[in-house]
Amino acid sequence: MGIVLGVLAIIVTLGISYLMSNDKKNVNFKSLGIMLVLQLLITWFMFSTTIGQVIINGISALFNKLIEFGRAGIDFILGGIEVGEGGVFFFNVLLLIIFFATLLSVLTYLKILPFIIKYLGGLVSKVTGLPKIESFNGVNSIFFGQSEALIAIRSQFHHLTANRLFIVSASAMNSKTVGILTVFLTSFANFSSIGIMAGTVKGIDDKKAAIVSRFGLKLLISGILTSILSATVVGLFL
Repeated sequence: MGIVLGVLAIIVTLGISYLMSNDKKNVNFKSLGIMLVLQLLITWFMFSTTIGQVIINGISALFNKLIEFGRAGIDFILGGIEVGEGGVFFFNVLLLIIFFATLLSVLTYLKILPFIIKYLGGLVSKVTGLPKIESFNGVNSIFFGQSEALIAIRSQFHHLTANRLFIVSASAMNSKTVGILTVFLTSFANFSSIGIMAGTVKGIDDKKAAIVSRFGLKLLISGILTSILSATVVGLFL
């Protein structure tokens, strides 16, 4: 019964997404089907096999170590400051976002991220049929939060039209920075997500910030639907 309800939830979620489309005639059902099957297969592999669990634990250990490095740097600079009301969010979330954003900027300067976007994005693009940037951003959003996910592709922003910007923003809306997950243990799109997204885009490309603001409500709904879809797929294997 649980599997039936899960499949029904996936169908309903995709149906709502289709009804929200501005260009229903050009919906790429083939790419949609491929990505859904891949998500099901990857989720099964990660949750139902020993190798998958080892990979998950390895990725978790890597990011926990990065968080340790970030907090060590924060303590070195601001150690001894008493954390009052509201300070938890500043120290545990915002400063970690700055740390990861700086790390991504360094990787961009060293030409490492553009290299990954070109080849990893190209590989995923061949499977899904989507452009490289959108494909890479979909993978990138698994590991980084909204701000970091967009910062990782900042060098490619000049290639993005309004529709492509919506795709990468909607993809990032479903992700949450590790700092937020540490403090609130939640992962869902909300109204504050719109402000985070618009602010990040404005910092990267001031002209494109207005586009994100215009898409705000639809981005929010898209992020919620993506969260529901991801949770449903995971629920099928738990």
